[in-house]
Amino acid sequence: MNVNFPVDSTTYTDTGEGGMVVELAVMPSDEDGDCIAWRPESAECFVGDDVCPFPGLPQEARGSFQSIDHVKEYYNRLNAWTKRHFPFVDDAEKPLQERIGYRRCLERIEIGATKWSGYSDEDGRYWHCTYDDLTDNGKKLYNELKQKYPGRQVHILTFLET
Repeated sequence: MNVNFPVDSTTYTDTGEGGMVVELAVMPSDEDGDCIAWRPESAECFVGDDVCPFPGLPQEARGSFQSIDHVKEYYNRLNAWTKRHFPFVDDAEKPLQERIGYRRCLERIEIGATKWSGYSDEDGRYWHCTYDDLTDNGKKLYNELKQKYPGRQVHILTFLET
């Protein structure tokens, strides 16, 4: 096992949605020519990235934004997150599958899976794996990718299986 899923945590509730999958992905720079374009299995929903986490909507904010400025600020963060992960989301010339489904990377490896689906009502988001959630073996794989691709970011991606 390469991931310590927090299945016994009191912070997250198992929603019973089918489980979670964690992958390591090496993201390209603008100079990288040959990349693989990949799309997660259609049953998986992207929920998190350790480098740029989903801007959850905390429980105290739901339904009680202080002003329209707070609403705009949250949606601006959400929009920036979406565009970072799905750069073609606004490109009406591309088919929907390409706009929200494909990502470019140099290499990707599935490192863990569980039948547990953790959601935090307090944070308003699903659990996503971070470096601290990796086992020693998972950290070794992560560090090997960092050495193999110097100067490139290795992301820990978390998917919800539905």
